[in-house]
Amino acid sequence: MFTAFAGDWVGHTRSLTISPSGHGEEHVNDGCCTTVLDMTFQLSAQRGSGPAHATATATVLTLDLHGNNDPNLLRVGQRGTFSISDGVLTDQLNQVTFCNNTQQVAGTCGA
Repeated sequence: MFTAFAGDWVGHTRSLTISPSGHGEEHVNDGCCTTVLDMTFQLSAQRGSGPAHATATATVLTLDLHGNNDPNLLRVGQRGTFSISDGVLTDQLNQVTFCNNTQQVAGTCGA
């Protein structure tokens, strides 16, 4: 169970949903109106269980980069770390942060 990660996470023009089983969906826009990334992933190897601090390995299951074919970008099967620190989840694969509701209200993850 991935209780520390489970739920809805948000940021300015981006969203992340993770189920208790660790399956997740991430959607990132360009800051306005165009989707640049849709990804599904599976978490594994969670370390830490509290909502304040936890890490897990994320494996990319599906990926749509919406026309960007840069070979240095993500690929299916790639692994990376997701970490939570005080209500902010960082996706190391994309170098993007997402907030829980408390941090979002505080404006931590953008407008």
